[in-house]
Amino acid sequence: MPIGLGMAEFSDQPMPRPPERGITSDEFMEAKYVTEYLEEYMKDHTYDGKTMLDRLWLNFKVDSAEKRAGKWKVFGTHRSQQHTLSSSKLVVATGLTSVPQMPTLPGREIYQGVVVHQEAFGSSQVLASEEVQSVTVIGGAKSAADMVYAAIKAGKQVNWLIRRSGSGPAAFVSGKGSGKYNNSAELGATRFLGSMSPSIFLPNTWWTWFVQRTWLGMWAASKVWSIATAKSRAVFADDKDREKGFELLKPSVNVSWANDTLGLILLEDFWSEVEKNVQVYCGDIEQLDEHAIKLQDGTSIPSDAILCGTGWMKAHFVFDHEEAIRLGLPHDPSAEAEPHWRLLEARQDEKVMQEFPMLRSPPIPAFQKPKRTLTPYRLYNLIAPIEERDDHSIAFVGCIQVPNAFRPAEIQALWATAFLDGHVSLPPKDEAEEKVARMVAWNRRRYLNNGASGIYLHYDVVGYTDMLLRDLELAQYENRPQNWLADLMDPAYPRGLRPVREAFMAKYNQEGSNSALKDK
Repeated sequence: MPIGLGMAEFSDQPMPRPPERGITSDEFMEAKYVTEYLEEYMKDHTYDGKTMLDRLWLNFKVDSAEKRAGKWKVFGTHRSQQHTLSSSKLVVATGLTSVPQMPTLPGREIYQGVVVHQEAFGSSQVLASEEVQSVTVIGGAKSAADMVYAAIKAGKQVNWLIRRSGSGPAAFVSGKGSGKYNNSAELGATRFLGSMSPSIFLPNTWWTWFVQRTWLGMWAASKVWSIATAKSRAVFADDKDREKGFELLKPSVNVSWANDTLGLILLEDFWSEVEKNVQVYCGDIEQLDEHAIKLQDGTSIPSDAILCGTGWMKAHFVFDHEEAIRLGLPHDPSAEAEPHWRLLEARQDEKVMQEFPMLRSPPIPAFQKPKRTLTPYRLYNLIAPIEERDDHSIAFVGCIQVPNAFRPAEIQALWATAFLDGHVSLPPKDEAEEKVARMVAWNRRRYLNNGASGIYLHYDVVGYTDMLLRDLELAQYENRPQNWLADLMDPAYPRGLRPVREAFMAKYNQEGSNSALKDK
């Protein structure tokens, strides 16, 4: 998702304003400036005499990781050489975009065209090929939309295929801001929008009580979401007949549920180009023929290339099955411990519905289409494995789905560092399991299909990170407006975290600490 100015930086190093030619009128920037900032950040941070860039191994392929005799072993390949790395502490920060999620394509062995996942699209040159005249893009979210637009501009005949058995097309909204907000990303980073979400992360205040517990507050929140939903459907409002299936792109579920995904459309001509040039289909693939895709309803779609905007597998396959179970990572649900977790999650599901009346009545068709074949993530605070509550030897950061990763990256790093150093302790196992089960149950109720992974936080980034700061007893140090209304309505910019980082250093970097945040 595009990132606005002021949102793509860490608190200890402001990002220089890019040249005006690289900034849109809505204060979004080109992605290359974020890359440049991250490179400079790594050069400018030195620890124990070496910069972060000096410590970086690019193109290192991790094959497996396991714990042996109290040490973590990471096995992998770098520049055709086998390597084994050993450490008493391991931070897994590989994110959720490492393993492509490919659709099932029966008959792929006879298909004569090209099949490309979004991961390789930028380097594939598929749209430059003269042999590729007809292109079919599979998927209903932002990556699919980007590839559709690129194929249009490359002069191809473009088909857009969205699975009938899936959760439908994404809700796309304009990036334009209104009022005090330069763009919609700034509004999305406010505690106001977060308070409109029935969230387990919100503190108990009169405001959250009003919004989440009273009929008037719930009615007001529903109106906010109705306005947002209407904006996502505005381009379809005229209901005129369209021969190319354009109406199939209309999101069917209120955007408050974020049942599939949400995306920002910054291109002024996106919808007009799609309406004029794209044939849209909604169906499931029966098989591939030599030069076409055949759907289950008998429709045949001629295709020289298939572009898969189908996302990523949410799992960490470098850990074997037993280690994945122990660490609380996604795994085959046949494990012996699964009935225990299902019982805990069912109990917490009842509590979540009692606590948040808004979640009692989800859109039934959407809720009845689970997509996960693996268990959800079961990490304490979405970071720490419960089984490591005594050893404090491993932490996972970035295992969350959020629209902007900078704020959660910085705060998760603080919490993970405190955990690895032993400054933060998990509660007893039964209490920790109840909290994790509550997170899983709430995520499923709150975000339906997307919530099946247990890590989807689209509207809850600020609430989640505020919770981590409270856990660290550092929330009071964030630079926030003193006026409660301004605090509710102002974006939570990363720069406000600078006093938090300084307070963390003072609180936790005691003599003898091994904290990785300590500059040397």
